[in-house]
Amino acid sequence: MAARNFRIGLIAFIIGVGSASFYCLGQAVILCSLLLGLLLLIPKEIRIIGLIIICLTLGLFRYYILPVPDLSAYYDQDIEEEVVIAGQPDRRINGQRLTVRSDSLGTNLLVTAPLYPPYSYGDRLLISGYLQEVTNFAEFDYKGYLERYGIYGVFYQPRIEKIGQDQS
Repeated sequence: MAARNFRIGLIAFIIGVGSASFYCLGQAVILCSLLLGLLLLIPKEIRIIGLIIICLTLGLFRYYILPVPDLSAYYDQDIEEEVVIAGQPDRRINGQRLTVRSDSLGTNLLVTAPLYPPYSYGDRLLISGYLQEVTNFAEFDYKGYLERYGIYGVFYQPRIEKIGQDQS
């Protein structure tokens, strides 16, 4: 019985973390869900529903307590940053998009670059350019979309110098 309840709670927690990355819920919703779950623990017949709601809510809460780096001092500034390509480059007909990891800033950044030269996962780059805050499009929450991947800043067509290869 305890093992079954643990598995149910674990699955609800994982669903909570996963769904939080797709849906933006406020703190009030999370608090109300937690209180509802606690109230549903009282009647013995529906105790499992209370457990599911509590674990789901804790999963949502876990997602929202991730630290968000403060890059406000770097936005709209011409900076030089040493980065490592942290994901497979997204090559398109008009260029490539690179997800890079900056250890000094403590976050991932999105870099739009020309199609050539091609870059690879793990390449070490020196990037010089204006770091910009991610902005939303008219009907699309682009900032929220990139935050799901830990990306909090964008370089559009910076100067790029390759200083190392495949450091993975």
